[in-house]
Amino acid sequence: MAVLSVSLDAGRVDSIFATYLWRNEMREGIHRHFNTLLNLRPAPQLFNHPMTLFINPSKILHAMASLADGRAAASAVVAPMNLRKPAAGPFTASAAGGWNDPALNMEEGELKKVLQTVTGTRGAMQYIAKVGAPPERLDEIHALVEDVLKRAEQVFSLWIKDSEVNRINQAPRGQAIDLSEDMSVVLLAVDKLYDVTKGVYDPACSPLLQHYKQHLKQSLRGFDVTSVEQDPQAAAIALYAHWGSFILSKDGKTLTKAHDKAGLDLGGLAKGWAIDQCVAALRRAGFNDIFMEWGGDVHVAGMHPTGRPWSVRVMEPPSVHTLQNTVPTPAALGRQESLRRMTDSSGMGPVPRSPLLSGHAKDVFELQEAEAVLADRTASLGLGEEEARPELANIPLRDGASVTTSGDYMQVFWVGDKLIHHVFQSKTKRLMEVSSSGLAQASIVTEGSCMLADALATAALAMGAVPKEARAFLDAVSPRLGGTTVTDYLLYSREGPKVLRHRVRGSEGDVARDVRLSQHEPARVVVAGGGLAGFSAAIEAAKTGARVVLLEKEARVGGNSAKATSGINGWGTLPQARQGVMDEEKYFERDTCRSGKGGLCDPSLIRVLSTQSAEAVRWLMDDMGVDLDELSQLGGHAFKRTHRARPTPSGDPRPIGWLIMERVQAYVREKLPPDQIEIRTSARVVKLEMQEPQENGGSTTHVPAQKTVTGVTYEDMATHEIHTLEADAVVLTTGGYGCDLSSTSLLKEHRPDLLGSAHGGNGSSDLGMPSTNGAFATGDGVKLGLALGALTVDMDKVQLHPTSFVDPKDPVNPTKILGPEALRGSGGILINQEGRRFVNELDLRSVVSNAILTQCKPYVGAEGQVGNVYAWCVLNKEAQQNFGLSALRFYKDARGLFEAAKDFPTLAKDVIGCEPAALKATIEEYAQSAAIGVCLKTRKNAFPVPIAWTDTDLVAARVTPSIHYTMGGLRISAAAEVLEGAQMDRGNLYRKLRPVRRLFAAGEVTGGVHGANRLGGNSLLECVVFGRLAGGRAGTIKQRRPTCLEEEEWTPVTFREVLQTDFKYGVNTMVFRFHLHGALQQAGLAVGQFVAIRGELDGEWLQGFYSPLSRPDEEGYVEILCRTDTAGGQIINFLNAVRPGGECYLKAMGGLRLEFTGSQIFQGKREIKQLSLLAGGTGIAPMIQIVRAYLYHLVGAGAPENEPLPDPATSGVRLVYAAEREFDLAFTDTLQSIQRAYPAYFRHYVVLNKPPLGWTEGVGFVNADTARRHLYYPYEESAHQLFVICGPPVFEMVMCKMLGEIGVPQHAVFAYSNP
Repeated sequence: MAVLSVSLDAGRVDSIFATYLWRNEMREGIHRHFNTLLNLRPAPQLFNHPMTLFINPSKILHAMASLADGRAAASAVVAPMNLRKPAAGPFTASAAGGWNDPALNMEEGELKKVLQTVTGTRGAMQYIAKVGAPPERLDEIHALVEDVLKRAEQVFSLWIKDSEVNRINQAPRGQAIDLSEDMSVVLLAVDKLYDVTKGVYDPACSPLLQHYKQHLKQSLRGFDVTSVEQDPQAAAIALYAHWGSFILSKDGKTLTKAHDKAGLDLGGLAKGWAIDQCVAALRRAGFNDIFMEWGGDVHVAGMHPTGRPWSVRVMEPPSVHTLQNTVPTPAALGRQESLRRMTDSSGMGPVPRSPLLSGHAKDVFELQEAEAVLADRTASLGLGEEEARPELANIPLRDGASVTTSGDYMQVFWVGDKLIHHVFQSKTKRLMEVSSSGLAQASIVTEGSCMLADALATAALAMGAVPKEARAFLDAVSPRLGGTTVTDYLLYSREGPKVLRHRVRGSEGDVARDVRLSQHEPARVVVAGGGLAGFSAAIEAAKTGARVVLLEKEARVGGNSAKATSGINGWGTLPQARQGVMDEEKYFERDTCRSGKGGLCDPSLIRVLSTQSAEAVRWLMDDMGVDLDELSQLGGHAFKRTHRARPTPSGDPRPIGWLIMERVQAYVREKLPPDQIEIRTSARVVKLEMQEPQENGGSTTHVPAQKTVTGVTYEDMATHEIHTLEADAVVLTTGGYGCDLSSTSLLKEHRPDLLGSAHGGNGSSDLGMPSTNGAFATGDGVKLGLALGALTVDMDKVQLHPTSFVDPKDPVNPTKILGPEALRGSGGILINQEGRRFVNELDLRSVVSNAILTQCKPYVGAEGQVGNVYAWCVLNKEAQQNFGLSALRFYKDARGLFEAAKDFPTLAKDVIGCEPAALKATIEEYAQSAAIGVCLKTRKNAFPVPIAWTDTDLVAARVTPSIHYTMGGLRISAAAEVLEGAQMDRGNLYRKLRPVRRLFAAGEVTGGVHGANRLGGNSLLECVVFGRLAGGRAGTIKQRRPTCLEEEEWTPVTFREVLQTDFKYGVNTMVFRFHLHGALQQAGLAVGQFVAIRGELDGEWLQGFYSPLSRPDEEGYVEILCRTDTAGGQIINFLNAVRPGGECYLKAMGGLRLEFTGSQIFQGKREIKQLSLLAGGTGIAPMIQIVRAYLYHLVGAGAPENEPLPDPATSGVRLVYAAEREFDLAFTDTLQSIQRAYPAYFRHYVVLNKPPLGWTEGVGFVNADTARRHLYYPYEESAHQLFVICGPPVFEMVMCKMLGEIGVPQHAVFAYSNP
């Protein structure tokens, strides 16, 4: 695929000025328009049957654009000179330290002293370079840019006769053409792009394009340039007009043509290459802040001198109607002179000829060329719809980013009655039509290469289909680009219109986040624990406006987080994309669950961990400034996904845990106001303060009062004084219990086999298992939670790290130095005392640890002292280099933990003490396994380095399994809330777990994430993900409103979790939960009221209506039950795609609205005692809510404690449930369980139209006889009866008619579709 000419992507684009997206007026304007623009009311219908609604996103974007002060067409450049600082407040960027305050108020005159702008024209395209520099360097900047662009013309211009690309096109078949370094770079990119796009991008289709151009004159006589089938000559040209007609050497230095007439048009790539080279040249000259634009393509470096990112705006393209009315036809113009006169009268000036207009510009039909230029310029100027074309996006660009835009309006011309644009589809060999349904515009942002961004923008447009197919193409291509990755894109289709913006799964849009975070008051938050989880929670709480006190019992912060060495896991990250790692959600989650097999790997917690892993890595890299570009593949991982820091320039290692803790502390000191987070060290929390039940209204029902934490009591470890801190929320991040040898030892209680007799254990030796934990890891947070009745999970699950060092100077020391996972990941092998390998070194930690304990012998010192069982970890020279020579020097020379050997015979004899023959057999067997790719004995299938018996300069260290991590801890929800157990009622009406109010936890203090064995690299990840989640929920605890949802407004919320419920509620069902804004908020819905849910998927807004399963008085979330098959409607596609943290919208709707007062139930002012329910199909959902609420409040755990139960003769619920097949039934077990628990108050009857063999209940349709037998009948006004109907509209209509026929008055009937 190629464009007709480089000038087609050009067109003069003037620089404009705009405000940065985050300005306060933008936020307020969006908030004003937000609900007006999104508000839709559904037509009366069965609310449980989802429907699809299409919303015009451009209306929202137009509201945003109206607040900006600039406009542009395709790839318009934005370089605003002034930026208004947001008003101070807890929710502005200034609170997070994101603004460079002094520079934001810089006047234009001052700006000219630090920002120089040069402009010019090359290749018929204007360029503009803006560089942070003093005025005296202006000429130098201009000379550097001109030099690069002139070089680009000499190499890539088809207009310059002796350019390198023309020499290639004129070369005969079979001749090896030596390439310049510049051409080599571009053609290697072509080769890569052709491969990864599977031929979608192909600049070698130029001969076919030239053929089409030469025949454009014939368009009025029926020639069709959109079809190769009608032109035998075109079909013949198509056989060689592709990249396969060129052979590029592997080193990119020579090129050979396989056909004489094969040709290249490298215009688009060359333009991007030149922009990249301009930025590189300016950087080499010492300039750091650069904005380079040529023909609408942009590459930036650094930031704008005002201290904000460079940014670009992308505008909505003109409509098809505008193009049809703007682009003149040859019949209308007649002659080129007529066109020239028209352009002169338009004030646009004469139409120029483009020096880079394809390979044989003289042969191009001049009238069509002039039309194309006019159409390009007309589209760029936005004639005809200037005010109606809003801004689609204002995209801030990070250091090194590039952005390009390709649109179907950039060169438009008539061919017969078809409006054709410049993009050629290599697969179909067609020029593409302008359409309303296809992709109209693609804007691509990459990290690094403008050249590749340009190619991908055009390739995405060449997909020609709907935006979601272009998105799938970009998502598939991006990880395969090597050092360049797509970081953002915007895909636009006029039909709808649909605007598809790149968004990381589980992310929330800026607008929705701003609205959500504007609804609460600043809270007081106490964080107990100063490791990574604690700092993550504190920082996130501070960003919500909270005042935070962080308590750490040690004299310094850091904890075990500072000792971490393996790294932090993440999939879908930029470092992975840069290295082409094709990791996915399913692999990460599989690896985590497989590692934890045997314990609780809560699916909801695993999904949160997985979804937010890329954002956790991004947060550490971008916000905290941590270098995480080094990737490794640890044991148990399917891909390289463990991130850590690169060595220093001198080669010294940077321990990742220590580096992260250093950066987060620096962030608190330097980026936040000094009083936002107060850190108190030597402060040990000894008690969680609780609100007494009577202070919370007491418990007037059978349900125990829910516990509420109000603060903490802590001891000053220096003075031993006791202090109490009140708090709106408390976050526990105190770590695990891997070194708990206290009198209340959790290890002694749950794993006495790991402790020696000296500490009350029953281990196999007096020593017990050593530990890599600091002495502070005593399980304080777990004990605090247990003291108030919190639940724990997997307390017996303790991880042994297989490689902690045995120090030969102190072999029996119970505290060991951790041997990094990278020892084995870099190629180290494990050898026992007999010189034999015995395990796959890259297997799970639990597997390797168990193998050492069973296959190796205890350490025996020179003086007879007996230590722990150990193995030898052996590294050859290449493995040492992989591990890092500086790191090795630290362990070997500074700590004395490694021993050296000149070769393997010496290693066997003088170090290990085994027979050389045995070790030789082991090494040779390993070499053979590496050669075939698998070790048949240990099943190892990854061999980081080759090892041979002839290797020299070896090192070896004694390693032993040690207590490293405790998987067990406090049980938490997917909102990081600490859970307590509460027996709610009989019949399983509601769940048995509920949160301790105002108490959150994150990190090793919790359980349920890692199961029986933590996957290496998931510890730091857990700290960041759940620490930030806990801090965010704690910081938003003080909501201004007690309820979240409104009937008149759409409320932005975030998705919480999905629960598999096939086994519980029916086949193909799932429960979806959504966070309310605050953890103590209620939804604000009455029993029987339903909600509308809306979300965006592939540029379309989908909507559905559901009855909540959650009770109205439950706090912090609302949940719904959905069918996940086709019966769920299109909204289920969104619900299946959304991930924890993702953006959704909820609105309260209509419904029955039952209110409960003591032992009485009211519908409005009418008291209800007997309920008759008729449910059809998915209409069962609201009935379940009604049944549960009725029984819970009148006869269940929620019934008044001191009142007698109602008489079953006068109170109760009857349900008739109709469905087509047994497969369609939901809540079958739930209904049976409720009926068994409350037989006097609840009965249900099921009717199937197509029952299975052996069915014993109702058959056919619900009729009057069914109602008389299974509902309350006859109707009696004095009995306070209400009949409720929910199902498909036709079902409700028939049931209403039937009830009227048996004497039920209209005022006693409520139908959801016609209330």
